[in-house]
Order: sequence, then structure tokens, then C-alpha cells
Amino acid sequence: MTTGQTTTSSAQRQRTIYAALGGCGLLAVCACFAGAIGFGIYYFWGKGGTVAGEPSVEYILDASPRMLNPAEGDGGTRLSVAQAILAEIVRPADAATTAGLRVFGAGAVAQPCQDTHLVVPLSASNQGQIADKLFTVSAGSAADSALAEAMVNAIRDLAATQGPHSLVVVTGGADSCNPDAGALIKAEAARAGIKLQTFVVGFKVDAKETEAVKGLVDESTEGTFVNALDQEMLKHTLTAVQDRIDHPETTSVEDVVAAATYQSQTACDHPYLPLRAGATWTYAGDGFGYTWTVDSVSGDLNSATASMTYSFESGSMTYSWYCTSEGVTYFQGGSMSFEGSTVANFTVTDSSGASLLPAGELIPGATWSNAYTMQYSFQAEGVSGDVTTSVTEANTAGPKESMSTGTGTFDVIPVTSNGTYTYTSSFGGAGPTTYSSTSTIYYGYGVGIIRMVSSSSGTSSTTELVSYSVP
Repeated sequence: MTTGQTTTSSAQRQRTIYAALGGCGLLAVCACFAGAIGFGIYYFWGKGGTVAGEPSVEYILDASPRMLNPAEGDGGTRLSVAQAILAEIVRPADAATTAGLRVFGAGAVAQPCQDTHLVVPLSASNQGQIADKLFTVSAGSAADSALAEAMVNAIRDLAATQGPHSLVVVTGGADSCNPDAGALIKAEAARAGIKLQTFVVGFKVDAKETEAVKGLVDESTEGTFVNALDQEMLKHTLTAVQDRIDHPETTSVEDVVAAATYQSQTACDHPYLPLRAGATWTYAGDGFGYTWTVDSVSGDLNSATASMTYSFESGSMTYSWYCTSEGVTYFQGGSMSFEGSTVANFTVTDSSGASLLPAGELIPGATWSNAYTMQYSFQAEGVSGDVTTSVTEANTAGPKESMSTGTGTFDVIPVTSNGTYTYTSSFGGAGPTTYSSTSTIYYGYGVGIIRMVSSSSGTSSTTELVSYSVP
């Protein structure tokens, strides 16, 4: 891979040190080159077509005994995890949407293969009621699972409402009652005479049952089936489904499928910033080039640390990112070297918010803020001292778009950050200095940062991805 680095003169290096350790703090070297540290946001507002009218959606939850199986690694049962996630997704959904909740397998009907009931009838502005009622659902005891019967009844429910119509199913496996389940559902959809978009989301469904559910969906409707292998993937997928329902003009069916295919290795392995051991990214722009490398990652899906090297001509930085289920947060600390000599050491303190939100929380137009304090000491080019930089940033996610570069074409999410930076130094006799800057960072799914555009005090700069490798 090429590095995309360009020649940096001694004067340029000196200006870089002064800027990094004075005016812009570590932001000039790390955050300005790497996107103003204010790393952004996740996924799910893709291409997608627009459908006219007030939408109607019926949610179907599997409450058969198989949902009592433990959700290994996630805590609780498959049912309890699905209830919590579905409630979290539904509660803030668009109140203009007509919505209802249907359950199957809970034992409400004596005959297991007819065991489905409408817990919350279709109505507008009842998302809160659906979320509350989800937690009242208990699993039944009969082994049979009437998935097809539930879907047929849901189609009948939806036929009485205005469109567009959506059916969202969370299931732990296939239908076990009707060998012609797909044909049964297809015939009912034809009788109803409605255009139906169907999303069937499996949760920890094994390979054999996955094929059966996929076959049912393929035969019965022009629907989409995805199998979420863990809690995080289920949350990502249902978030994308809900975004598709609420924002069909900006979220595509392909986005829903993509949400279920990215499998994070640790909390630092974000779909839009995949901090995996061995990953590298090379950038160039405005007379300067650099390469990021993930040296190592430790931890799990709840908490992890990614150790990084940021290298440029004649110098480098090493630092660590800390990541939790709340997102990618901040650098814990690190150092910067020029020509083999350490010129600065830094730590991050008093941080709040997250640099990069977890994927499951990202919705179109999302806004959030973050803040932190960076402290560092330096000695280089005849200058030494201590600097404290306080940072506050307000971030806004834009709509998904396609971006073509010399590296390729990517589906990206732009995140605009407006930052205020106040720094105090122990040299020069000057008091605290405050300045503002604006940056837009374009994140590519499964790749990382594609382009960074920043401006401050009337000047702007652009940096773009030259090459990358993500294991």
C-alpha cells in the first residue's frame, strides 16, 4: 500500500510542533489530521425510496418456549433481550405512524398452531403503549410455533389501515405448524390487496432454522430476512428497520441488511470506525500525509482499548482509544516523537459524552455533544512547557450519501462538529486563548474515515483517504 505522505520541511515540522503544542493543542496533530477528535456517528440513513401516505406497522414478537433459551453472552433470555431492545426502538418512533403489537406462542390460545393474539391494536401515537405492553409478554409452554398464523393475522389487521404497510417480526426460529407456511402468507397478502414491506428478524436462529425462515420469507412476500447473532446486532438491525419505516427517503432496505452483517469484535470495532488489530489507513491532503495503524486491541464488546500509532514523515504519535458500549470515547494518553525523540506526553481528563456514538443510537439528524480536557508537557525545537486544552463540541449527523474518491466509492455519513477550544500554556506569558472551528468528517461503513474537511479563522483544509486495510 502507498502511504500518500509528502515531504515536510524542518520549518513545517517546527510549525507543526508549535501548533500542536500551543494554538491547537494536540488537536492540530491528532485531531485536526484525524478529524478534530470529534468522531462521529453510525449508520442507517441510506438510499431508499419514498412511499406516500401515513405509514402503518405491526410488530410481531415470538413468545414460544424457544425464546426462553439463554442469550449467551448477552444476559437474560432471548425473549427478555428482544423485549428490551424492541421497546427501546419503538418508544421514540414517529408518533404519526399507526402501530400495533401481535404475539405468538404465549399460550393465549389453547390450540398452539392458532396461538397468536393482538396485544396492542393498531392505532396512531401508541408507541409508548406498545413499549410498555412488551414487558407484560410471557413465553408459553407449547412447543409449536405459529409464525405463519401470526403473519397472516397481522396482514388482515394492516389491510384495514392506510398505507404504506410494514410488518416487523422478531422470531427465534421457523414456523412449525404449516408446511405450506410461505404459500399461506402469500395468498393472504394477495387477498388483502396491500403493498407490504416485510422484515423478519431472527435472533440467534441456528443454521437449519435460518434456511427455513429465509425460505418462508422468500416464498411469501417481497420481504427481507436477516439473522441477528447477538444483542448488539439485533439492536442495529431493528434500529435500521425503524429508520426505514420512519424515514423511507433516507434509509434503504440494503441498510437494514447491512446492519445485521457487521460483527464487531470488541467495543472499539465500530462499523464506521473499525478499530481492529492490524487495520491501517493512509491519508493525504494540503501538503501533509500520515498513516494510522491499530497496533493492538484488548477487551470485549462491553469495554475495550485500542492502541494506535499515528505516523508522519520524521515523526509519530502513540496513543490509546477507550471504548465502551456507550461508544468510542477519548484518548487515554500517549506521546509524540520527532526524529526518534519524544517531544510531548499527554493525557485526557474530565471527558463527557462520546466521540463516536454506538451504532444502535444513530438516527437521521441525530445531535449530541461531548467535552474533554487534554493536558500535555513538551520539549522540542527550543520550546518547552505545559499546555492544557479544554474542548467542547456539538455534533450533527447528516443524511447518508455516496462519495467517490481515488480509493473507491463509499456509502458515507457526514458528521459536522462545531468545536470551541480554550488553551492555557506555561510559556509566552499569554493568558487563556479561545478559538472555534468547524469540521465535517465523512465515515464509510466498514472502512472508517473517508474524508475530513475543517475550517478555522478563515482557513480550511481537506484530507482524504489514500489507501486502507481492515482485516
